[in-house]
Amino acid sequence: FDTSILIFLMVSPSLTRSAMPLPRHNPQRRRRVNVMGVLGRSGGPLGILVMSLTLGGLVLLLLIQGSLFWPDGDTSENWIFSNEIKEVKKIEEWEAQRKRFLESFQTNNAKSHEHICNNMPIGTTSKSLWVKYIGSIIRASQHPDDPNFNHENWTKQLLSTMTPSSLHRTFDHTSNPEGMSRILDIVRKRLENPNKFPPLRMAVVGGTFSEGEGCSDSSIVIPEGSIMANPSFCAWPYRLEAFLNSFILGSESKIKWVEITNMSEEGTDTGFMIPLMRNWIYPKHLLPHGPDIIINSYGTYDYETYGEGASNLKQTIYSEMTTFLRAVEASHPCGDVPMVIHIDDANIQLHEGMSKSHRKSFFSIFPKEPFDKAIEVDGNRQFSMAGHLAMMWIVSFGMAEAVLRHCDRGKSNPTPPEKLYNNPLDNCEDPSTGNPSCPFSIFASPQGTVTRVTQFQKYLRPYLTTNVGWEVLSDMSTGWSRKTGLVAMQQGAQMVLEVKNIMKEVRYIHLMTLKSNVDPWKAGKATFRIALLPPGGDGKFIETSFDISGYHETKDDKTKHVTHHFNMELQDQKAEVGSDIKVSVELVEGTNFKILGLMLCS
Repeated sequence: FDTSILIFLMVSPSLTRSAMPLPRHNPQRRRRVNVMGVLGRSGGPLGILVMSLTLGGLVLLLLIQGSLFWPDGDTSENWIFSNEIKEVKKIEEWEAQRKRFLESFQTNNAKSHEHICNNMPIGTTSKSLWVKYIGSIIRASQHPDDPNFNHENWTKQLLSTMTPSSLHRTFDHTSNPEGMSRILDIVRKRLENPNKFPPLRMAVVGGTFSEGEGCSDSSIVIPEGSIMANPSFCAWPYRLEAFLNSFILGSESKIKWVEITNMSEEGTDTGFMIPLMRNWIYPKHLLPHGPDIIINSYGTYDYETYGEGASNLKQTIYSEMTTFLRAVEASHPCGDVPMVIHIDDANIQLHEGMSKSHRKSFFSIFPKEPFDKAIEVDGNRQFSMAGHLAMMWIVSFGMAEAVLRHCDRGKSNPTPPEKLYNNPLDNCEDPSTGNPSCPFSIFASPQGTVTRVTQFQKYLRPYLTTNVGWEVLSDMSTGWSRKTGLVAMQQGAQMVLEVKNIMKEVRYIHLMTLKSNVDPWKAGKATFRIALLPPGGDGKFIETSFDISGYHETKDDKTKHVTHHFNMELQDQKAEVGSDIKVSVELVEGTNFKILGLMLCS
């Protein structure tokens, strides 16, 4: 292409001169004559012929070059279906490349924390990789419960709506060389010795969509009894884990280089997750170290339907996300702070107005443009299988872009090995060192501290001193994520919990309850009384109380039940080490009330 331009520039002036002789005695006219003079002078037809051939060659070469790449803005639904032979060859090429990449981890050079970056081709971009290995991307997108890949053509049709250029525009990255180098080093160790080192651990927090709403709703048929109809196995976090492991390790691999825990819960927002992150209320399999990456995927839908305090949507999201980032950072005084990925469908531009240190701890993905294109395949339904697959690809592309940009920067400024991991201060204590920040914490959820009735009962037993009319029950009618809880079963139900001689000070009380707009839950109201007895005191308790209603106002039937978070800071009345804490609960209105979690934390 460049050569053709050069030939054209070299030939055109000579054609002009030979095709149209200029008068010797009229310099002004000589200056006015240009290449288009070939149209009206002797020799013009020859010049037109040669110039036409040259321009035709330029157009032909441009078309040839364009056929090798995915043109910007191309949304043709047929591009993937063309040239199946080329697609198969690219799959074979990726398989060979993937095999060489994995074999490289068995060499001595793999000991370097920069090994993954050192094995990246120079000049590689996420867009070029996406185009080059699109066949392998499609293959890795196959659901584990679709062994014959009956959804292949539908998957191709969906992916054809998402051009690399539109995916590239979703990414906003601020440099965090130490954090990204640490993430890649975790992956390197896992690939080098999977029996010794754990996989990269990711946690997804989000609401309705990320929990799996609509992920089985599709124009393509799902076989009866398939797990693809189960939100736990069709939500985009599950498909993201399957995709990433299949693409790098192959679909037959029995190990994982990345493990994703979906902590999403419909009817919640970022504010609900803040105390969980701050106090390490993670599922047991993420303890004691916690996740390496946290994806915050709460969308505008989760804030609009939650109903309370979201008059200015963007301001609310911005405020909660900045608090969320600080909570994640503050929760790791002794270890390495997880990297945060924010899926920002409201385009709040979180990095603007934040301090430089906070900007380094996360990057944002703006999914709206390619996401909206993709869901057209399934009739513009926001909550559909198409939406979940689209989000899987959007996040995958963003992660690839982050790694490639980091590696490109690192070639000239690599991260020193000593900066990969934090060296904690002497006598540093946090949950990663076996020192929980909450003397009492219970949260019933599929990804909470307890999931079953018997677990809930066992945890409460040592603290429960009085109980009249309260039972631990499992009830799916209030939603999968809220099925297990402590339920008041009669008017005036009462109970008392006592936590004695606490080993950690308590400054915050976090309470999770069910709110609803349907009977019998909406009529309930409970009074909570917190009494603190300081160590060595005169035996008098310092008391405070508050009421919580079970009613939730919403215009959407999908969120008729929500998980309500109540937070109280004790401030000057914090409970010192050695104090006793008594929590009394009484149902003062209605016949039913459901407690999902209670945490007394520092």
